[in-house]
Amino acid sequence: MRTYPLKAEQVPEFLNGATTLRIPVRPQPKWEEQPELWNGAWCGRYRYLRRTNENDNDVASDTDRVVCPYPVGSELALTETWGMGWLDPFMPATVCYKADNCLAGMQWRPAITMPAAFSRFKRLVTDVNVEHREIWEWVLALEEYLEREDK
Repeated sequence: MRTYPLKAEQVPEFLNGATTLRIPVRPQPKWEEQPELWNGAWCGRYRYLRRTNENDNDVASDTDRVVCPYPVGSELALTETWGMGWLDPFMPATVCYKADNCLAGMQWRPAITMPAAFSRFKRLVTDVNVEHREIWEWVLALEEYLEREDK
């Protein structure tokens, strides 16, 4: 299972049941000349952003193609700012999430350091699209993922 660190403003959205995740395309394509020639295409379960010519033929250069790192069927653990704390001195430490404001004076750790096992948002990628607003973004459609016990 791969992890993706959420920004602080994204956590409340997922607490309220968000089903999409927007991720910036990296690297951003150099599209200033003709933005209408960039579009999304599929290759198996992978979505990629490609540059085409005027006849909608794929341009074969690797510099003109960016593949989404999260294909359909990927299992994602969305991580957030977290810490380990003791709610009761006689119990083992527990995972605390900054969005819950569970303990005052907690030493918070960045989302990128959270192990997948501590994530409370486990999702399955069901669809991938690419959109351009101010920048190119992958738009992942997600559904709740329940881990199988036979793994």
